Amino acid sequence: MLIEVNFLDSEHPAQNPNLLTLQVNKETLSEKMKSLFVSALLIAFVLVLFCQSGSAVKCYKCARGPCKKIVTCPAGKDACIAVNLGTKNVFDCWKYSECNLDKVGTYYKSESFGFRCCTGNLCNDKAYSGSG
Repeated sequence: MLIEVNFLDSEHPAQNPNLLTLQVNKETLSEKMKSLFVSALLIAFVLVLFCQSGSAVKCYKCARGPCKKIVTCPAGKDACIAVNLGTKNVFDCWKYSECNLDKVGTYYKSESFGFRCCTGNLCNDKAYSGSG
């Protein structure tokens, strides 16, 4: 937006009619910079909120115990799981909202199993034994 102002004062003839225009545009630019800064802060906050790698859970991951491999769980996997499939114990990352008989049974293709989900770092350090 450009605003033109001409001086009508007899002591200051309109030598530079763009002087005030420049000041108005400077104020407008300052407002736009503030708006841009606030937008950038908001975007940065949202990115930090949704992309926090520091809050990813760490779990043991292996198909047989004792398990020594430690992994940082990928996005969407916010829990650890220990599954007893009878002949073997499995340790992995898991989605906590899917810690139920149907989801675990379907994933491991088993009707006879036990499992334990937890959300702390390396909390799946022991095989599922049916207690706790």
